Amino acid sequence: MLKFFITNTYTLYQRAYTWWKVRSLGRAKFREPLCYAERCFYLNYGAALLGEQIVAYDIGAACGITTTMFAKLLNVIIVHAFEPIPSAFRELTTRVQRYSHVFCHNVGLGDTNVSADIWVIEGCRDSSSLLKMRELHKVERPGISYADHPERVTVARLDDYVREKNLPLPDVVKIDVQGYEDRVLRGGENTIRHARFCIVEISFEPLYEGSPIFDDIYRQMRGLGFRLVGLGGELYGKSGRQLQVDGIFENEGG
Repeated sequence: MLKFFITNTYTLYQRAYTWWKVRSLGRAKFREPLCYAERCFYLNYGAALLGEQIVAYDIGAACGITTTMFAKLLNVIIVHAFEPIPSAFRELTTRVQRYSHVFCHNVGLGDTNVSADIWVIEGCRDSSSLLKMRELHKVERPGISYADHPERVTVARLDDYVREKNLPLPDVVKIDVQGYEDRVLRGGENTIRHARFCIVEISFEPLYEGSPIFDDIYRQMRGLGFRLVGLGGELYGKSGRQLQVDGIFENEGG
């Protein structure tokens, strides 16, 4: 009973604190209030979302929490959300249907234009990947397992997709694709170079087969003309080791 009381008290505190913190910053205006998850993302990455007439790309949108956070910012005029898993895509489109400036794309992004299997994880769809899970992932995050059958999805190069669909170039890009980040960057170099900020999930250990680690992504981003200006969204495993972090990269070209 005491544990339940402490947990709920802490949760209420966190929700109240994030509401107060977003309000006290006063550096952005919103179309409508942010939910708790949206406030957490904004507090971590809000410095990358300043400016006017922003076009945002949410790559690996899942059910759309980051997408709706982008959509609620008054200075964000267009959001393009990319999500390959059909069930997640349905939730995404339902979540954003009231926002006329949000456009959803049922496609995964990589460095080739192919049809591929995505390994869907039961109970934790955000950990699904186009790469198979390594044993370390299973040990550090027990209880997460793939579905019996992978799902077939479409994968495209971002540069090709942007050109074919005539999409506006982004000012802010968020990439969270469970070990496929290096492929997204390779397939979208020309598009991503246009962005002022990129928020990229980075692993300190390879959690999926053939996935990059921090050094790999850092070198790629430096090669694209970005410098690391912040970190957020830390993820820890069962052992207490830090597994992932979100890197905030700023374009040195302005």
